[in-house]
Amino acid sequence: MTPIAADDFAGFVAARWPELEVVALVATLDAESARALVTEALARLRAHWGEAVEQGAPTAAARAELLARIVALPSSPPHRPREGSRPEATAVDDVTRLLGAGADGRPGADSPVPAALLAALAAEPPPVRALLAATSAWDIPLSGLAPLLGRQGAGGLQAVPEARERLLLAHRAARAADGLAPADHHLDDDVATVVERLGAGLTEPPDPAALVAERAGGLRRRQLLLGAGAVAVAGAGAAWFVRGAAAPGAPSPVASTSGLPGPRDPRWAFTGRWPARGPLAGDLGIRALVVRAGGPGTRLVYAADLPGVRAAVAVVPQVDDTPGVGSTIKVWSGAPGTPAERLVDVPLGLQGIYGPSDLVAVGIPSGPAAVLLALTRPTVRTIDFSPVVTLTQGGSVQRIYARLALTDGITAFVLDQRFGAGASLRASGYEGPVPAPEQWGGYDMYGDDPAQSLVQQVASATGLPAGRLVARILVDSPTDGSVLDATALSARGEDGRVRVAVLRTPDRAVVRMAVVSDDGRGAGGIRFDPPKVVPAELAEDPLVVPLDGVPPATGRYLVVVPAGGATCQFLRDPGREPVSERTAMKGRTAVVLVENDDGAGPYRLVVRDRAGTVVYDGVPTPGRELYGDDTSVVEETTTSWLGRPSDQVP
Repeated sequence: MTPIAADDFAGFVAARWPELEVVALVATLDAESARALVTEALARLRAHWGEAVEQGAPTAAARAELLARIVALPSSPPHRPREGSRPEATAVDDVTRLLGAGADGRPGADSPVPAALLAALAAEPPPVRALLAATSAWDIPLSGLAPLLGRQGAGGLQAVPEARERLLLAHRAARAADGLAPADHHLDDDVATVVERLGAGLTEPPDPAALVAERAGGLRRRQLLLGAGAVAVAGAGAAWFVRGAAAPGAPSPVASTSGLPGPRDPRWAFTGRWPARGPLAGDLGIRALVVRAGGPGTRLVYAADLPGVRAAVAVVPQVDDTPGVGSTIKVWSGAPGTPAERLVDVPLGLQGIYGPSDLVAVGIPSGPAAVLLALTRPTVRTIDFSPVVTLTQGGSVQRIYARLALTDGITAFVLDQRFGAGASLRASGYEGPVPAPEQWGGYDMYGDDPAQSLVQQVASATGLPAGRLVARILVDSPTDGSVLDATALSARGEDGRVRVAVLRTPDRAVVRMAVVSDDGRGAGGIRFDPPKVVPAELAEDPLVVPLDGVPPATGRYLVVVPAGGATCQFLRDPGREPVSERTAMKGRTAVVLVENDDGAGPYRLVVRDRAGTVVYDGVPTPGRELYGDDTSVVEETTTSWLGRPSDQVP
């Protein structure tokens, strides 16, 4: 093996060792045996390393070698654990010490769920345990494991569905013991957490590449096999940009720069401390570009030739080493192979990720399509991405999240089309919009035509063509000139103006948006109430827009009644006690004051005509914000509807 090939192999071993060893550990439930299996598998791979690299699938080859070793293990008859029993030998002190309960009802730190899942895993034969662990640790579906197994391992693959059913029964029983309702959709995540915890309990070999080389040479030194010295797992080599089981002939993996800190190094907690990643991170021209064009404090975090685009991504930390603040993102791009001096700045609509200090995500143009690039800690395995929202006739906002796999904290996912303002990302405690080129947003919120602006915003959020959306002005009415600033002096005595645009989608969903302007006396002058989705049958019901209170204990509300009226009044609901005076309407609007407003609304609105006849009596729908937090979420593990991981791009 040449020195260059030896260096490449050493980097590969360092990067891939953790994911291989954790699968071997679940298969054997013994740390010493797991380490021996991984060493043997990689020693076999070393003998034909050049061929694996030439075929562009070294990761798949390493996984196949390990699974072959596991399938050949003596298989004792499966045993069913007695109630309360646990495996005798694991590499973790206490697998029940996991993350505390979250808002989604997941089991807490003292829950019996993790121990029950581990016991259920231990009752299965080693090959089945390995395959169950591999779907999590390698983020590969069962169908993707088949090419790695060959004929000898086909039996284990066929046994996995029944084993998973047994895990599901154990999961339900443990949740019931913990006082939790069944949650079958959490099974895969809970198994993945157990596998991850097992892996965290393993000691790292002092030099994994040397360990493999010595095994390949026939040397068996036990102090190396069980050495407890700490070595940064990714520090000695490359972070390989490969996901899944790449078949022969797949594109070659993309190596990152060497010398990265270990996956649990504290520097990964802050983007301002990150080393640059990606195969072009060491390019002097790109580094010079970031220093010259990025401004003070700008730090290169990633550079690579991605499918269809060369990209350099940098961050400007808001406050160095201050958690919960986030980072401003800068992007330069060009065609693959473009010299650094010809890369162009990509102006972003949203300038950064604000909140988490260990996350960078951005959409990058790639011809007519796009690449979603996400970077975070090397220990993070997945993120959830939703490109659009779906609106319904009943007034709900729905969102589908696809789970994307990360390799060493990186994913570059090729999207079939560009996303707009409705895109959302969940990762590292963050749930919110994704920075992207400003032209992707595709709308002018401050345009003179609210109906056209609403069309553009809904098209951006839903991905629907603007030509298929129909909007009109529902209300164009005068209102109080001091509507936005009741304390402003120098009144001009003119009216304000309220315009309400309403839009219908091809599926008959309805979105409304109000634009309010005063008579020019205040500092603000104009207010855009966010687009809101309402049930189709309530498209022309009254709107209530909260305004700034004056004095603070008084609630001020702009009431807009499309059908018109003479007076309006708020009543408590239920109870019907008046909480405001009857207020005369100007045009189709009124500014209603609620003294000692306790925020107990929404209030019941009563509208009367000039004869005193009630023409509306009800609680106006508040609607759901187009990009709001009250969306109905569907989790989707497949991504074929969304696009393709970059390592699957032809």
